[in-house]
Amino acid sequence: MSLRWRAFLLSNCIFCLPLAGVAKDLERKREEAFSFEATYTADNVYNFSGGIESGYAYLGMAQFSVGFDTEKAGWWKGGTFYVRATSTHGDTPSADLIGDVQVASNIEAGNHTFFQEFWFNQKLGSFEVIAGLQDLNVEYANTTYAGEYLNSSFGIPPTISCNLPAPIFPLTALGASVKWSPDDKFTVMAAVYEGCSTGFDANPHNLKWNIDNKEGLLAISEVQLPVTLSGNLDGTYKMGFYHYFPSSGNGNETAEQSKSIGYYFLGDQTLYQMEGHNRSLGFFTQLGIAPTKENPVSFYIGTGINYYGVFSKDGEDVLGLALAHAHMGVIKLDETTIELTYKFNVNNNIYLQPDFQYIVHPAGTDTELPAAKVGMLRLGLTF
Repeated sequence: MSLRWRAFLLSNCIFCLPLAGVAKDLERKREEAFSFEATYTADNVYNFSGGIESGYAYLGMAQFSVGFDTEKAGWWKGGTFYVRATSTHGDTPSADLIGDVQVASNIEAGNHTFFQEFWFNQKLGSFEVIAGLQDLNVEYANTTYAGEYLNSSFGIPPTISCNLPAPIFPLTALGASVKWSPDDKFTVMAAVYEGCSTGFDANPHNLKWNIDNKEGLLAISEVQLPVTLSGNLDGTYKMGFYHYFPSSGNGNETAEQSKSIGYYFLGDQTLYQMEGHNRSLGFFTQLGIAPTKENPVSFYIGTGINYYGVFSKDGEDVLGLALAHAHMGVIKLDETTIELTYKFNVNNNIYLQPDFQYIVHPAGTDTELPAAKVGMLRLGLTF
Protein backbone atom coordinates (compact mmCIF):
# COMPACT_ATOMS: atom_id res chain seq x y z
CA MET A 1 0.00 0.00 0.00
CA SER A 2 1.40 3.36 -1.00
CA LEU A 3 2.07 6.07 1.54
CA ARG A 4 -0.43 8.32 -0.23
CA TRP A 5 -3.22 5.67 0.10
CA ARG A 6 -2.43 5.09 3.77
CA ALA A 7 -2.60 8.83 4.45
CA PHE A 8 -5.95 9.04 2.66
CA LEU A 9 -7.46 6.19 4.74
CA LEU A 10 -6.09 7.60 7.97
CA SER A 11 -7.44 11.09 7.36
CA ASN A 12 -10.91 9.80 6.42
CA CYS A 13 -11.13 7.49 9.46
CA ILE A 14 -10.20 10.36 11.74
CA PHE A 15 -12.92 12.44 10.07
CA CYS A 16 -15.54 9.66 10.37
CA LEU A 17 -15.00 9.06 14.09
CA PRO A 18 -16.42 12.39 15.22
CA LEU A 19 -19.27 12.05 12.69
CA ALA A 20 -20.13 8.66 14.17
CA GLY A 21 -20.07 10.17 17.64
CA VAL A 22 -22.37 13.00 16.56
CA ALA A 23 -24.78 10.51 14.98
CA LYS A 24 -24.89 8.44 18.17
CA ASP A 25 -25.42 11.57 20.25
CA LEU A 26 -28.33 12.66 18.03
CA GLU A 27 -29.88 9.20 18.24
CA ARG A 28 -29.56 9.26 22.04
CA LYS A 29 -31.23 12.67 22.19
CA ARG A 30 -34.11 11.44 20.03
CA GLU A 31 -34.62 8.50 22.39
CA GLU A 32 -34.56 10.81 25.43
CA ALA A 33 -37.10 13.08 23.76
CA PHE A 34 -39.76 10.35 24.03
CA SER A 35 -41.34 9.39 27.35
CA PHE A 36 -43.66 6.45 27.85
CA GLU A 37 -45.95 5.38 30.68
CA ALA A 38 -48.46 2.57 31.02
CA THR A 39 -50.78 2.13 34.00
CA TYR A 40 -53.59 -0.17 35.03
CA THR A 41 -56.12 0.60 37.77
CA ALA A 42 -58.54 -2.00 39.11
CA ASP A 43 -61.37 -1.40 41.58
CA ASN A 44 -63.10 -4.17 43.50
CA VAL A 45 -66.33 -2.68 44.84
CA TYR A 46 -68.87 -4.18 47.22
CA ASN A 47 -72.06 -2.43 48.32
CA PHE A 48 -72.81 -4.01 51.69
CA SER A 49 -76.22 -2.39 52.19
CA GLY A 50 -78.42 0.49 51.09
CA GLY A 51 -78.43 2.15 47.70
CA ILE A 52 -80.14 0.27 44.89
CA GLU A 53 -79.05 -3.21 45.95
CA SER A 54 -76.18 -5.07 47.59
CA GLY A 55 -73.60 -6.70 45.41
CA TYR A 56 -70.08 -6.90 44.00
CA ALA A 57 -68.64 -5.09 40.99
CA TYR A 58 -65.29 -5.06 39.23
CA LEU A 59 -64.07 -2.27 36.96
CA GLY A 60 -60.72 -1.48 35.42
CA MET A 61 -58.90 1.19 33.46
CA ALA A 62 -55.78 0.83 31.30
CA GLN A 63 -53.89 3.91 30.13
CA PHE A 64 -50.93 4.39 27.82
CA SER A 65 -49.20 7.76 27.46
CA VAL A 66 -46.54 9.06 25.08
CA GLY A 67 -44.77 12.39 25.41
CA PHE A 68 -42.34 14.08 23.02
CA ASP A 69 -40.02 16.91 24.12
CA THR A 70 -38.96 19.13 21.22
CA GLU A 71 -35.99 20.59 23.09
CA LYS A 72 -34.53 17.17 23.92
CA ALA A 73 -35.00 16.21 20.28
CA GLY A 74 -32.89 19.18 19.25
CA TRP A 75 -35.76 21.01 17.53
CA TRP A 76 -36.82 24.03 19.61
CA LYS A 77 -37.21 24.96 23.27
CA GLY A 78 -40.33 24.61 25.35
CA GLY A 79 -42.47 22.37 23.14
CA THR A 80 -44.22 19.15 24.19
CA PHE A 81 -46.52 16.80 22.31
CA TYR A 82 -48.64 14.46 24.43
CA VAL A 83 -51.03 11.57 23.70
CA ARG A 84 -52.97 9.48 26.20
CA ALA A 85 -55.11 6.50 25.20
CA THR A 86 -57.52 4.98 27.72
CA SER A 87 -59.53 1.78 27.92
CA THR A 88 -62.23 1.38 30.58
CA HIS A 89 -64.09 -1.86 31.16
CA GLY A 90 -66.12 -3.81 33.68
CA ASP A 91 -69.13 -3.01 35.81
CA THR A 92 -70.77 0.30 36.76
CA PRO A 93 -71.37 0.11 40.53
CA SER A 94 -72.77 3.63 41.01
CA ALA A 95 -75.26 3.18 38.19
CA ASP A 96 -76.30 -0.38 39.10
CA LEU A 97 -75.70 -0.87 42.84
CA ILE A 98 -75.24 2.41 44.73
CA GLY A 99 -77.31 5.00 42.87
CA ASP A 100 -75.19 7.98 43.88
CA VAL A 101 -74.75 11.19 41.89
CA GLN A 102 -71.18 11.88 42.96
CA VAL A 103 -69.97 8.44 41.73
CA ALA A 104 -68.04 6.36 44.27
CA SER A 105 -65.29 5.21 41.86
CA ASN A 106 -63.57 7.87 39.78
CA ILE A 107 -62.76 5.35 37.01
CA GLU A 108 -66.37 4.29 36.35
CA ALA A 109 -67.09 4.91 32.68
CA GLY A 110 -68.47 1.75 31.06
CA ASN A 111 -66.75 -0.17 28.28
CA HIS A 112 -64.85 2.20 26.00
CA THR A 113 -61.46 2.51 24.30
CA PHE A 114 -60.63 6.06 23.29
CA PHE A 115 -58.15 8.92 23.11
CA GLN A 116 -58.42 10.92 26.32
CA GLU A 117 -55.75 13.55 25.57
CA PHE A 118 -53.96 14.65 22.41
CA TRP A 119 -52.39 18.11 22.69
CA PHE A 120 -49.40 20.37 22.12
CA ASN A 121 -47.89 22.55 24.84
CA GLN A 122 -45.55 25.48 24.22
CA LYS A 123 -43.76 27.46 26.93
CA LEU A 124 -42.84 31.05 26.07
CA GLY A 125 -41.12 32.68 29.02
CA SER A 126 -43.74 33.18 31.73
CA PHE A 127 -46.53 32.07 29.36
CA GLU A 128 -47.69 28.55 28.55
CA VAL A 129 -50.15 27.60 25.81
CA ILE A 130 -51.89 24.23 25.41
CA ALA A 131 -54.06 23.38 22.40
CA GLY A 132 -55.77 20.13 21.40
CA LEU A 133 -57.84 17.38 22.96
CA GLN A 134 -57.71 18.09 26.69
CA ASP A 135 -59.09 16.98 30.04
CA LEU A 136 -60.16 20.17 31.82
CA ASN A 137 -59.61 18.62 35.25
CA VAL A 138 -55.88 18.10 34.64
CA GLU A 139 -55.28 21.87 34.74
CA TYR A 140 -58.41 23.29 36.38
CA ALA A 141 -60.52 22.73 39.52
CA ASN A 142 -58.26 20.14 41.17
CA THR A 143 -56.36 19.83 44.44
CA THR A 144 -53.41 17.59 45.31
CA TYR A 145 -54.66 16.34 48.67
CA ALA A 146 -58.21 15.64 47.44
CA GLY A 147 -56.73 13.62 44.59
CA GLU A 148 -55.81 10.83 47.02
CA TYR A 149 -59.48 9.80 47.32
CA LEU A 150 -61.56 7.54 45.08
CA ASN A 151 -64.90 9.36 45.01
CA SER A 152 -65.25 11.41 41.82
CA SER A 153 -66.28 14.61 43.62
CA PHE A 154 -62.83 14.85 45.18
CA GLY A 155 -61.42 15.06 41.66
CA ILE A 156 -63.66 17.83 40.35
CA PRO A 157 -66.63 19.49 42.12
CA PRO A 158 -70.03 18.11 41.00
CA THR A 159 -71.19 21.69 40.36
CA ILE A 160 -69.10 21.24 37.19
CA SER A 161 -69.25 17.50 36.46
CA CYS A 162 -73.00 17.09 37.11
CA ASN A 163 -74.22 20.37 35.60
CA LEU A 164 -72.26 20.78 32.37
CA PRO A 165 -71.08 18.72 29.40
CA ALA A 166 -67.58 19.52 30.65
CA PRO A 167 -64.55 17.99 28.90
CA ILE A 168 -63.50 15.67 31.72
CA PHE A 169 -62.89 11.94 32.04
CA PRO A 170 -64.02 9.95 30.22
CA LEU A 171 -65.22 12.18 27.36
CA THR A 172 -62.84 15.07 26.72
CA ALA A 173 -62.94 17.79 24.05
CA LEU A 174 -60.90 20.19 21.99
CA GLY A 175 -59.76 23.35 23.70
CA ALA A 176 -57.09 26.01 24.09
CA SER A 177 -55.65 27.10 27.42
CA VAL A 178 -53.26 29.91 28.36
CA LYS A 179 -51.30 30.07 31.61
CA TRP A 180 -49.37 33.07 32.90
CA SER A 181 -46.97 32.74 35.84
CA PRO A 182 -45.06 36.05 36.16
CA ASP A 183 -43.38 34.96 39.41
CA ASP A 184 -43.77 32.54 42.32
CA LYS A 185 -46.58 34.60 43.84
CA PHE A 186 -49.51 33.71 41.58
CA THR A 187 -50.67 32.04 38.36
CA VAL A 188 -53.52 33.09 36.08
CA MET A 189 -55.11 30.62 33.63
CA ALA A 190 -57.94 30.81 31.12
CA ALA A 191 -59.33 28.34 28.59
CA VAL A 192 -62.08 27.81 26.03
CA TYR A 193 -63.35 24.29 25.29
CA GLU A 194 -65.79 22.70 22.91
CA GLY A 195 -68.91 22.66 25.06
CA CYS A 196 -70.62 19.40 24.13
CA SER A 197 -68.55 16.61 22.63
CA THR A 198 -70.15 13.97 20.44
CA GLY A 199 -71.07 11.01 22.66
CA PHE A 200 -69.46 7.58 22.58
CA ASP A 201 -72.34 6.07 20.59
CA ALA A 202 -71.48 8.18 17.52
CA ASN A 203 -67.86 8.81 18.47
CA PRO A 204 -66.52 5.55 19.99
CA HIS A 205 -62.83 6.54 20.03
CA ASN A 206 -63.24 10.29 20.64
CA LEU A 207 -61.70 11.21 17.30
CA LYS A 208 -64.69 12.99 15.75
CA TRP A 209 -64.15 16.65 16.54
CA ASN A 210 -66.51 19.43 15.51
CA ILE A 211 -65.32 23.01 15.77
CA ASP A 212 -68.46 25.13 15.41
CA ASN A 213 -71.05 26.90 17.53
CA LYS A 214 -73.43 23.94 17.32
CA GLU A 215 -71.51 22.22 20.11
CA GLY A 216 -71.59 25.19 22.46
CA LEU A 217 -68.61 26.63 24.33
CA LEU A 218 -67.27 26.41 27.86
CA ALA A 219 -65.04 29.25 29.10
CA ILE A 220 -63.17 28.92 32.37
CA SER A 221 -60.58 30.96 34.25
CA GLU A 222 -58.61 30.31 37.42
CA VAL A 223 -56.20 32.15 39.72
CA GLN A 224 -53.72 30.17 41.83
CA LEU A 225 -52.07 31.66 44.92
CA PRO A 226 -49.24 29.81 46.69
CA VAL A 227 -49.06 30.41 50.45
CA THR A 228 -46.35 29.42 52.93
CA LEU A 229 -47.06 29.35 56.68
CA SER A 230 -44.44 29.24 59.45
CA GLY A 231 -41.55 29.00 57.02
CA ASN A 232 -42.08 25.51 55.57
CA LEU A 233 -45.82 24.77 55.52
CA ASP A 234 -46.73 25.15 51.85
CA GLY A 235 -50.21 25.62 50.50
CA THR A 236 -51.99 26.52 47.27
CA TYR A 237 -55.36 28.24 46.93
CA LYS A 238 -57.37 28.43 43.70
CA MET A 239 -60.36 30.56 42.69
CA GLY A 240 -62.20 29.88 39.46
CA PHE A 241 -65.13 31.05 37.34
CA TYR A 242 -66.79 29.33 34.37
CA HIS A 243 -69.52 30.18 31.87
CA TYR A 244 -71.19 27.62 29.65
CA PHE A 245 -72.70 28.93 26.40
CA PRO A 246 -75.28 26.43 25.12
CA SER A 247 -75.27 24.93 21.64
CA SER A 248 -77.38 26.41 18.89
CA GLY A 249 -78.62 23.04 17.63
CA ASN A 250 -78.12 21.66 14.13
CA GLY A 251 -81.62 21.86 12.75
CA ASN A 252 -82.28 18.11 13.10
CA GLU A 253 -82.36 17.91 16.87
CA THR A 254 -82.77 20.17 19.84
CA ALA A 255 -79.39 20.10 21.49
CA GLU A 256 -80.22 23.09 23.68
CA GLN A 257 -78.89 23.14 27.20
CA SER A 258 -79.42 25.97 29.63
CA LYS A 259 -76.51 28.32 29.93
CA SER A 260 -74.77 28.06 33.26
CA ILE A 261 -72.29 30.01 35.31
CA GLY A 262 -70.45 28.91 38.39
CA TYR A 263 -67.68 29.63 40.84
CA TYR A 264 -65.30 27.48 42.83
CA PHE A 265 -62.71 27.83 45.54
CA LEU A 266 -60.14 25.13 46.32
CA GLY A 267 -57.31 24.93 48.79
CA ASP A 268 -54.43 22.65 49.80
CA GLN A 269 -52.54 23.44 52.98
CA THR A 270 -49.79 21.57 54.82
CA LEU A 271 -50.51 21.82 58.55
CA TYR A 272 -47.55 19.91 59.95
CA GLN A 273 -44.19 18.74 58.63
CA MET A 274 -41.95 16.55 60.79
CA GLU A 275 -38.34 17.69 60.74
CA GLY A 276 -35.93 15.18 59.25
CA HIS A 277 -38.76 13.05 57.82
CA ASN A 278 -41.35 13.23 55.05
CA ARG A 279 -44.18 12.69 57.51
CA SER A 280 -46.76 15.44 57.20
CA LEU A 281 -50.36 16.44 57.79
CA GLY A 282 -52.33 18.10 55.00
CA PHE A 283 -55.77 19.67 54.74
CA PHE A 284 -57.92 20.44 51.70
CA THR A 285 -61.18 22.23 51.06
CA GLN A 286 -63.48 22.51 48.01
CA LEU A 287 -66.37 24.89 47.45
CA GLY A 288 -68.56 25.04 44.35
CA ILE A 289 -71.50 27.37 43.65
CA ALA A 290 -73.80 27.07 40.62
CA PRO A 291 -76.56 29.69 40.99
CA THR A 292 -78.44 28.90 37.75
CA LYS A 293 -81.83 27.46 38.71
CA GLU A 294 -81.83 24.53 36.27
CA ASN A 295 -78.57 23.04 37.63
CA PRO A 296 -78.97 19.59 39.25
CA VAL A 297 -76.28 20.48 41.84
CA SER A 298 -76.48 24.07 43.08
CA PHE A 299 -73.91 23.92 45.87
CA TYR A 300 -71.05 21.66 46.89
CA ILE A 301 -68.58 21.56 49.75
CA GLY A 302 -65.80 19.04 50.27
CA THR A 303 -63.10 18.83 52.89
CA GLY A 304 -60.60 16.33 54.23
CA ILE A 305 -57.39 15.72 56.09
CA ASN A 306 -54.47 13.46 55.08
CA TYR A 307 -51.62 12.06 57.13
CA TYR A 308 -48.56 10.98 55.14
CA GLY A 309 -46.10 8.52 56.65
CA VAL A 310 -48.34 6.47 58.92
CA PHE A 311 -45.97 3.51 58.84
CA SER A 312 -43.17 4.78 56.59
CA LYS A 313 -40.83 7.63 57.45
CA ASP A 314 -40.48 8.50 53.77
CA GLY A 315 -44.17 9.49 53.66
CA GLU A 316 -45.11 7.08 50.86
CA ASP A 317 -48.30 5.88 52.56
CA VAL A 318 -51.31 8.09 53.33
CA LEU A 319 -54.34 7.81 55.61
CA GLY A 320 -57.22 10.14 54.81
CA LEU A 321 -60.71 11.06 55.95
CA ALA A 322 -62.90 13.31 53.80
CA LEU A 323 -66.47 14.53 53.33
CA ALA A 324 -68.27 15.53 50.11
CA HIS A 325 -71.69 17.20 50.31
CA ALA A 326 -73.74 17.99 47.19
CA HIS A 327 -76.86 20.14 47.53
CA MET A 328 -79.27 19.06 44.82
CA GLY A 329 -81.00 22.09 43.38
CA VAL A 330 -83.64 20.22 41.34
CA ILE A 331 -84.67 17.11 43.26
CA LYS A 332 -84.25 18.72 46.70
CA LEU A 333 -82.40 15.77 48.17
CA ASP A 334 -78.85 16.36 49.35
CA GLU A 335 -76.20 13.67 48.98
CA THR A 336 -73.33 13.36 51.44
CA THR A 337 -70.37 10.99 51.20
CA ILE A 338 -67.89 10.26 53.97
CA GLU A 339 -64.76 8.49 52.72
CA LEU A 340 -62.02 6.79 54.74
CA THR A 341 -59.03 5.64 52.71
CA TYR A 342 -55.51 4.27 53.12
CA LYS A 343 -52.99 4.04 50.29
CA PHE A 344 -49.60 2.34 50.41
CA ASN A 345 -46.93 1.23 47.96
CA VAL A 346 -46.17 -2.47 47.70
CA ASN A 347 -43.11 -1.58 45.60
CA ASN A 348 -42.16 1.06 43.04
CA ASN A 349 -44.70 -0.26 40.53
CA ILE A 350 -47.64 -1.46 42.64
CA TYR A 351 -49.89 0.22 45.18
CA LEU A 352 -52.98 -0.90 47.11
CA GLN A 353 -55.75 1.29 48.46
CA PRO A 354 -58.49 -0.09 50.74
CA ASP A 355 -61.36 2.38 50.95
CA PHE A 356 -64.73 2.75 52.68
CA GLN A 357 -67.52 5.17 51.75
CA TYR A 358 -70.72 5.90 53.65
CA ILE A 359 -73.15 7.58 51.25
CA VAL A 360 -76.18 9.32 52.75
CA HIS A 361 -79.20 9.81 50.43
CA PRO A 362 -77.80 8.48 47.14
CA ALA A 363 -79.49 10.86 44.71
CA GLY A 364 -78.90 9.34 41.30
CA THR A 365 -82.33 7.76 40.83
CA ASP A 366 -85.94 8.94 40.86
CA THR A 367 -86.60 7.31 44.23
CA GLU A 368 -85.24 8.03 47.69
CA LEU A 369 -82.62 5.39 48.55
CA PRO A 370 -81.28 4.29 51.94
CA ALA A 371 -77.71 5.15 52.90
CA ALA A 372 -75.14 2.95 51.15
CA LYS A 373 -72.14 1.35 52.83
CA VAL A 374 -69.51 0.73 50.17
CA GLY A 375 -66.16 -1.03 50.51
CA MET A 376 -63.52 -0.79 47.81
CA LEU A 377 -60.05 -2.13 47.14
CA ARG A 378 -58.02 -0.43 44.43
CA LEU A 379 -54.96 -1.99 42.81
CA GLY A 380 -52.67 0.29 40.84
CA LEU A 381 -49.92 -0.85 38.47
CA THR A 382 -47.34 1.35 36.72
CA PHE A 383 -45.06 0.08 33.96
